[in-house]
Amino acid sequence: MLAALLATTPENCDYLIPFLRALTIIEPFPARGEDALNVHESARLALREHLRTTEPERWKTLSERARTYVSCNEEPHAKIEALYHLFATDQPAAAIECQALDLRFHHEGQTETIHALALSLSELANAGWLTGSAQVEASLVPLEVRASRDEATKLEDAINEVLKIACVASYPYGIVRAKSLLANVLIGKGYSEAAFKAIEEELVICHAEILSEPSNLEWLRILSFAYCALSDICKSRGRNADALTYLQEALIVGQKLAATESTDTFWQQRHLASIYLKLGNLWVTKGLLDNAWEAFCNCSKIFTSIMIEASGNQKWQFELALVKSHIINISAKRFNLSEALTVSRQALISLEEVACADVSNTALQASLSDAYANVGDTLLRQGCDYQNRGFTEHAKELLDEALITIHKSLSISAHLATLTPSNIFLQYRLAVDQSKLAGVHELQGALDAALTNFYKSLAIFQQLSATDPSNIHMLRELAATQSKICNIHRLHGRFDEALLICSESLAHLKYLTNHHPGYVICQRDLAIAHLNRARIYRDIQCGGKAQSSFRWCIKTMEKAVSLSPKDTEWRRDLALIRKESKK
Repeated sequence: MLAALLATTPENCDYLIPFLRALTIIEPFPARGEDALNVHESARLALREHLRTTEPERWKTLSERARTYVSCNEEPHAKIEALYHLFATDQPAAAIECQALDLRFHHEGQTETIHALALSLSELANAGWLTGSAQVEASLVPLEVRASRDEATKLEDAINEVLKIACVASYPYGIVRAKSLLANVLIGKGYSEAAFKAIEEELVICHAEILSEPSNLEWLRILSFAYCALSDICKSRGRNADALTYLQEALIVGQKLAATESTDTFWQQRHLASIYLKLGNLWVTKGLLDNAWEAFCNCSKIFTSIMIEASGNQKWQFELALVKSHIINISAKRFNLSEALTVSRQALISLEEVACADVSNTALQASLSDAYANVGDTLLRQGCDYQNRGFTEHAKELLDEALITIHKSLSISAHLATLTPSNIFLQYRLAVDQSKLAGVHELQGALDAALTNFYKSLAIFQQLSATDPSNIHMLRELAATQSKICNIHRLHGRFDEALLICSESLAHLKYLTNHHPGYVICQRDLAIAHLNRARIYRDIQCGGKAQSSFRWCIKTMEKAVSLSPKDTEWRRDLALIRKESKK
């Protein structure tokens, strides 16, 4: 490198090495070889800035020579270094190369390489001399990395600043990426309507760019992601029909991308798999389990096929495991709990291996928490099933294991929620885990512990519902938690408290079922709330009111079963409720 910078031969530089080693600012650089040297960070940036401001032409000449030297190396670190030097000599060209390199690293799924690129670009962005598209690119990549680590809610000011620069520079690629990041921030803060508007503006730019440059696959990719984001927001607001429409648009674009001949075939297949995953989750929400099963299987097939040729890619291994974990609930409903438990444990093993290799990655840790929760859920279901059938010893073993597993999930979600308290999704995850823990305590007969954890969960859901009143999932969880608290008060004989919170739960669930009829699971939740009230009235010997509540419960449960006829659990619940009403 020294010979390249001085435009001479290595032999002519040999005499300089002892003098350089004697300088206090020179340090060994073992990452590049035993004899490699580097200028210490504290001095390197100051020297570089001094050279840039006092001898700009020499600075550019040295940057060009350094770039030429490292460009022959295909290693990722060399590509990053070559890009670094290009920013000094040709900022517009550097912006284009930065975009391509960032995409390449993302498509390869190498997290460490992406973070190395972000670190290098942060140094450039903070130096203060980049302008236009170069400044946008150097700023966005580090912001995207931080957002991927669930720091999005802290980045709003920085993203808005980059968005302004991109608009002034008339740099559409930077504008849509900044708007996408901004939408993530707004969603994380509970401002889903504003996020929806930002993504709609992103769509307008995408369509315009595709018209002018139809062969550019990157614009198709952004378009597909935008449709997925709109679908997610619509789903959270109970607009399932709109969510399905947007997701089907994303699927069309995703299939088109996957069918193209390009060097990014693996990545395009992976993106298509992610769309199928979202589609499966949407079908579950609508109660259409056969459709969900088909979508999940399509997703799993794609990941399995690409893993044959990319078996060493940890990120894709992680995503395949995540897909399998999403199939678990469908397995439990369509087949049996034992098979679902086997699948969930296999998924957990894969996720543990990947997540433990990158403990600072909050997205991976969140998915590990989900995997623990999936295993705990299945253990809880099987334990409940054994308990109902009178196999108390088997039930106790399963519930004890469920308690340990859900505690692991709760430990992770509590840590993540503490790291980013303003992120509503991390708070939501914590509340769900708290509720699951309470459910295990309830089945074990530890009602006081159950009530404590249900109230912790309820407090979070109340706060989240107030933050984003349009998010029907938050409201549904709030109502379901109230219903569970009601049941424990009833078992304790505190009938006034039970009736009061039952009325609150019923009011929320009636609103949801009236305004969002496609949200099928709320029909079942409403039936359970009616059942709770029927049992309270029966306990306090109000027979007429008890029978009336039982009738409403059965009518509501019948509607739920008609909307989701493949759900065997709901049909079983309906049969048990009918039997109980006749006692």
